[in-house]
Amino acid sequence: MFIKKILEKNKINKIHSLNSIIIKQKNKNNNNNRYNCIDSNHFSKLLMMNNSNVPEIKLTQLEINIIELIKQYVNSHNTSFSDDPIVCRIAGGWVRDKLLNIPSNDIDISIENKVISGESFLNNLINFYKSDEQRLQNFNQIINNEYSLDDIFPKNVHTTKVNPDKSKHLETAIAIIFDQSIDFVALRKEVYDDSLNNRIPFIELGTPLDDALRRDCTLNSLFYNINDGKLEDFTGQGISDLFNGIIRTPLSPPLRTFMDDPLRIFRLLRFKNKYGFQFEESLVKCFIEDNSLLTDHIVRKVSRERIAIEINKILSYNDLTILINFLKDMLQFNLARFLYSNNNETYSNKDLKEKNKNYSQSKKTVQVDDIKVHENTLKWLIEFLPLEIENFLNNPNLNLLCQDIDKTILMHSVLLLSLYSSNTDYCIKDVDFLLISNNIPKQTIRKILQIQEMLSNKDDLVFSEMERHELGNFIKQMTEMTNFTNYTTILHLLFPQNYSLLISQMEKYEFDLYKLDELWNPSVFKPLLNGNEIQKRLNKKPGKWLKDVMELEWDYIFEKKIDLETSEQKLTNERLNKDGFFTWLESKGIQY
Repeated sequence: MFIKKILEKNKINKIHSLNSIIIKQKNKNNNNNRYNCIDSNHFSKLLMMNNSNVPEIKLTQLEINIIELIKQYVNSHNTSFSDDPIVCRIAGGWVRDKLLNIPSNDIDISIENKVISGESFLNNLINFYKSDEQRLQNFNQIINNEYSLDDIFPKNVHTTKVNPDKSKHLETAIAIIFDQSIDFVALRKEVYDDSLNNRIPFIELGTPLDDALRRDCTLNSLFYNINDGKLEDFTGQGISDLFNGIIRTPLSPPLRTFMDDPLRIFRLLRFKNKYGFQFEESLVKCFIEDNSLLTDHIVRKVSRERIAIEINKILSYNDLTILINFLKDMLQFNLARFLYSNNNETYSNKDLKEKNKNYSQSKKTVQVDDIKVHENTLKWLIEFLPLEIENFLNNPNLNLLCQDIDKTILMHSVLLLSLYSSNTDYCIKDVDFLLISNNIPKQTIRKILQIQEMLSNKDDLVFSEMERHELGNFIKQMTEMTNFTNYTTILHLLFPQNYSLLISQMEKYEFDLYKLDELWNPSVFKPLLNGNEIQKRLNKKPGKWLKDVMELEWDYIFEKKIDLETSEQKLTNERLNKDGFFTWLESKGIQY
């Protein structure tokens, strides 16, 4: 995995005891490098490595600017109000990714203060610079630049107000600073009520330790203290877990973390596979031994939309190894059904007539969390989807897959194919709704369904008996509908014999498998004559006949191998080919 390669490159091989970590701030506009040495304290058991293996947070110039901007205000406040200090920290994912040398734009500022909210802090920050021009000048002098207030704060502050129904017990302020969206929120402590069928906690102001312990894993519980440049690990395990490649919950036993918010299960599955890390032993034990309890909490507390977000993030990496390992985990921990549904409500055969009648309208108006599937579909997801995943993972052609294939199209086309092909009154509609429930774009859903339709009817496609124009039109259709690489890759995986027949016929007719998606892209692969030209040559008004002639034009192109001509040859032969088409029509006895 790419994260492990980074660790090897940086020679971070072994964790030792600790004294300090050096965080290097490199100012591109200033040759003087600034170092801050971090001391250990009661809550922060920080990591110590050999000097040659000290991890660095390399700040970009944008990050230096943001940190210095906040630091100047906080220092001024703390000097004037020493009995009411403010401590600002960058929290969570940014710290994790920076330590792994991965660029990150996910900057969340946690504010430690008795009373200040995210909104009030942000307004005070802006007013600090607006009210005194000298402060802006001092800031510009430090970073060696000449920013105006409009450069720094181009837009107004947006505040997400307190809303317990949406887990907003503390308001979050969002501002664009140096064209970077940044969240500001107070440190918080979360308390959950398991009797409620949701994952919304009661939230109150907390300490840094409270805020660290509420997070999903120790990797995400790290802080970068803006006030003094220190890296803070209040769980005492975050840094060592990060560099050992371990996913661990801050709370022990892990069940506490997942009972509070079961969505964390899917977040940790994503982190594990994205970074190529391993679950800590007690976490694996929890997933297996407490599976029934966790499953119940997922159904009761987590929306379909939020699970779909995590699955789509996994697929968005478009990495076959990540996808394979993720599916292995879903099998091992008996979570396969949640790839598509966490709703136990279904409809039955008696509802089919009304369901089919309103199918088109339902697709337009349905809310993801309200989607219901047939009772047999839910049974299929629970009992047979794991078998489909197992078959996919054990497929001997899996390692031969083209990496270029869209992993979203790959996973859904393969895993749902047997459901799509089951020849029931509801199966195709349910597959459609399952894809909608995963918030997949309409265009991608269309491609998946088209591939499944072609695969379901594979035996009707006798490639070995196709003439060149028939095969050419089939390939052109697949290129326009989905992507020829997607189709052939999945065909190779599931039906290798059919794939071999297709490739053999393509070679016979000189179709280039590896360049078709590029060369036959509808935006560049066009017919010889457009509709107006055909009407003019035949001296006829438009009508149904025109569509038929334009389809015959493609038969002519493939039969005469005009598709094999180079751009120069097509230009040279343009008039000849156009005239030849009408001569060809006459030779076929086709009259218009």
